Amino acid sequence: MKLVKELNESNHVLEVPIFKQFHKFVIGKGGVNIRKVCMVFFLLIAFIMTLILFIMNYVIQIREETQTKIDLPAEGEKSDVITITGKKENVEKAKEMIQKIQNELVICSIYNKCKSLRELMFYIQ
Repeated sequence: MKLVKELNESNHVLEVPIFKQFHKFVIGKGGVNIRKVCMVFFLLIAFIMTLILFIMNYVIQIREETQTKIDLPAEGEKSDVITITGKKENVEKAKEMIQKIQNELVICSIYNKCKSLRELMFYIQ
């Protein structure tokens, strides 16, 4: 069932009207522009997959280190709540570790959106 859903989601088609005389500029000489778009798309997917693996490995590490059970929301759920189960002190430690990851990701996200150091410092304060 999941495979069917993924196939349906990845088969979205959109037709964009572009004047015929501009097609060569969209494609580029020898297809260079299309290859650039494909490369950027590929790199974006590779980055996202790397980030997902990093987070999953970190969650596994936190589970092992704190001897807790960490449940993430199921794929497609709109909830942003992670449930941590275990001894109270271990749950608190796991919570702190997860929040630290979140804070680092937020700082990275803000940094990538900022155009200058001054703008970054505004967000951090």
